[in-house]
Amino acid sequence: MITCTNCGHANPEGAITCEACYVELPKMSSCPSCHAQVPEDAVFCSQCGTSLEPGVEVPGLDMATAPTQVNAGAGIPATDVVSFETPSAIPATDVVVPLPDPPSNDTA
Repeated sequence: MITCTNCGHANPEGAITCEACYVELPKMSSCPSCHAQVPEDAVFCSQCGTSLEPGVEVPGLDMATAPTQVNAGAGIPATDVVSFETPSAIPATDVVVPLPDPPSNDTA
């Protein structure tokens, strides 16, 4: 399926123009890393984030060797409760509530 960028209609594979709004559909290609369908002019894959620029090496997907982020700083344990006081120099703001929709004037 190719989703139209103009109206969101799901078009069959191989379609050149949208069946609903007749706008030209983007040419699609396959991501070399996760094989998701991406526009040919895309810079990054929207599924896995792999760079799609020519000459950029595709990273391996071996999770055993993938880097892991570790928070090395002294964090707050999950059992502690933190409360923050509002400084007195900051004025309180009013809560804004949207007005209800006006009644419809359907006379049909």
